[in-house]
Amino acid sequence: LPARDSERSSSTMTTYGLIKCMEVPPWLEKHGSTEKIYSDFLRLGNPRVDIRVYDAEKGELPAKFTECDIYVITGSPKSAYEKFDWIAGLSKWIKKAHSVGYPIVGICFGHQIIMQALGGKVEKSSKGWGIGIHAYEWEAKGTSRSWFKPKIEAAAVASHQDVVTKLPAEAEVLAGSSFNPYGIVAIDDYIWTIQTHPETTVEYARDLYKMRKDFFTPALLKEADSSFSRAPDSMVVSLWIANFAKYHVKKRRGPGWVMLGLAASAGVAAAWWSVSEATLLGAVAIAGYVAG
Repeated sequence: LPARDSERSSSTMTTYGLIKCMEVPPWLEKHGSTEKIYSDFLRLGNPRVDIRVYDAEKGELPAKFTECDIYVITGSPKSAYEKFDWIAGLSKWIKKAHSVGYPIVGICFGHQIIMQALGGKVEKSSKGWGIGIHAYEWEAKGTSRSWFKPKIEAAAVASHQDVVTKLPAEAEVLAGSSFNPYGIVAIDDYIWTIQTHPETTVEYARDLYKMRKDFFTPALLKEADSSFSRAPDSMVVSLWIANFAKYHVKKRRGPGWVMLGLAASAGVAAAWWSVSEATLLGAVAIAGYVAG
């Protein structure tokens, strides 16, 4: 586990709190545990990030928000509207985090539970299951969030039957699709959520759909399989989370972190676009961390 607050205060590492809301089922364990899958994904955008895991299903939640720099709430096979004690406890924690403006990212179930906890509504989609690679088109207002760089559609694996059907009063839709208008949502500058699963690989999705094949029509399965010709943009979404974290670290820790964040982001972004350019920029990032 990452260091406690007293130890973290002198650390140059950013810490993400991973609020885990599921266990990978036995038939998918060959792809790794929930912790490994999300940690590998989150480190695409910032390989040096420290990750502290909280098991929400066991009632584990941060005692103090400052235990981590930002929090990421994972997906879950459960529905946000189900009556479980741990879901009620997580909802209360989300309300408290929102009341003090603490930064949170929600993924799939995380997206839904945040929206519901803050006054929105989650229901089963009238369109049925969403599976395969889904991409969201950006609204004009989405351009105001500086951490969404590079700004592309960011295609990712979908696996959900529930959708947000009503937003909290203060929420803004940043991107969506005809299947799911509320694909990426934000509240001010400290919460943003995404309905898809950017942490999920195509291989994991294929195995998941195979086990759930009785839930889907043959036509939907065929459409999902065809969609896999487009690779998920997991690196991009992980970069968005890294940029979001750096934005909030800068706000709380002061200007000394500015160059550090810029150097690290440049190195990772360049790696996504060009391996040769990444070599030079990666060295700048390392120098920035050492200097910090």
